[in-house]
Amino acid sequence: MKQTKLALSAVMIVAVGLIGTNFVTGSEMTGQEKFDALSNSNAVYGHLTIVHSDPDGNILSYIQTDNVVSAIGLDCMAALVFGGTAGSNCEGNKTATFSTIGLFKDETFPNTMNVTAFSPNLFTTILTTNGLEIGNGTATPTEDSSANPTSGGIGIDDGSKSDIEVTFTVGSQVSGQVVNGAALFNTPLPSGPSDAVLAGQVFAPVTLDSEDTLTITWTIEIG
Repeated sequence: MKQTKLALSAVMIVAVGLIGTNFVTGSEMTGQEKFDALSNSNAVYGHLTIVHSDPDGNILSYIQTDNVVSAIGLDCMAALVFGGTAGSNCEGNKTATFSTIGLFKDETFPNTMNVTAFSPNLFTTILTTNGLEIGNGTATPTEDSSANPTSGGIGIDDGSKSDIEVTFTVGSQVSGQVVNGAALFNTPLPSGPSDAVLAGQVFAPVTLDSEDTLTITWTIEIG
């Protein structure tokens, strides 16, 4: 019980520091106060959507799954926000955005999925099949509407998300190419190859033939 009380006191002290109050009371914070004061604990997460279509645009399969965020990818995010020193473990270009998607077959995506620091690394196993080479995506950021201040006050920050999408079109003479994984890289082409991976995931195998399309939409949410 003593440990529980001490832990609660510590949380209240941190919360007071965050909201700029210079005293602590014994009263429990309301739900709204807890949300505002501890909003810095919001996570980075997301999911990816995989749509396989035939040459006529008919959808052959649709898959949606959560992703796995890499530790080094998070360090690169810190570098983007606070500068290169903050993201000291980020590989390569510390100012490049994560907007490039690569495809894989039989990759496992460990938590240490970095492109240049480990061997074997993801960039050596990426697919290079005609039409399925690593490609730059278009990022579309969206801020949650309730994050906007109202009446001149500070709004409730429910976070924001970005969708990064790449459509791969299988080249001619390709038949039976299996894809069952994807990863989100930084350093857009052609200035790459990419340096680090923010997220990756495996999914149910998709078998692609000539002129099929595979659309990968990666959603990264903060908060």
